Formats: sequence, C-alpha cells, structure tokens
Amino acid sequence: MIRQIEEFTSDIISLLSECIYKPSVDKMNNVIRLYEYNKYWKLYGYYVSERVSAVIGIKINPAENSAVILHVAVKQGARGKGIGRKLINELLSSKSFTTFQAETDCDAVGFYKSCGFEAESIGELYPGVERFLCILRRVRNETLHGKAEC
Repeated sequence: MIRQIEEFTSDIISLLSECIYKPSVDKMNNVIRLYEYNKYWKLYGYYVSERVSAVIGIKINPAENSAVILHVAVKQGARGKGIGRKLINELLSSKSFTTFQAETDCDAVGFYKSCGFEAESIGELYPGVERFLCILRRVRNETLHGKAEC
C-alpha cells in the first residue's frame, strides 16, 4: 500500500502540486529535484490498485534522528477515509525517528493534533495566515501520548 516514490509521473506531480502554495512549473521542478537528488528528502505514496491516492514527503535529519513532514496530499475523492492518518502511522511504525515535525496552517492543525502532535502558533509568516509548528516526540517506540499511531 505505502511505498517510496522513485518516478515522478504526471499523477504524482499533480497530487503533490495540491499541497504546494501557488505551484508554478518552476516551483514544482525545484521540489521534484529535491526529492530526486537530496538523499534526505523522501516521498512516499499510498497506492490502491496500483494507483496513487496520497503522498507524504519528509526531510530527514540524521544527526537528530528526526524528520520534518514537508508535504501531505490526498486525492479529492479519497479524502475523509483515513488515508492521511495511514501515511503518518506508517512513518511512525516503520521509522525510528525520535521527533516528527510539521508546519501547517489553521486548516490542517486539527489533523496533526488528532494524530498526537502538539501544536504551537508561530504567528503570521504570510500576511493574514497564522502558521503552526506541530511536533510529535517519541520515547522508544511510543509517542509521549502513549500510543504509536494516531
């Protein structure tokens, strides 16, 4: 179901563009290059019948054994079915990172909180848009909230 994306097909690029602010061709090409050539950037897809339904991208910080969630997108028709949670849960169960972080806005902060992340406002990084830093710390194979999945 979930596997690392190695080839950036048009459906992957289209889905990834849904979670990029004002996705221009140049911006998308830059993001794709980072996933292709930076060994610390990883993009994973959630597949149903060999078709991608969602993606999650992370940037790994090996020195701190942590990861930052950079991108999460679920296809319009697949939303509300727990696929975003499955992506987060898969990372929680398959990776040994001690900390996961995500920066988000008001629209998605509730999702991260429901997955056990603690959220703190970091103010308006863009005029009129409040941003939040969401952090999930793990102790051994458990989160600080006592469960390994959201």
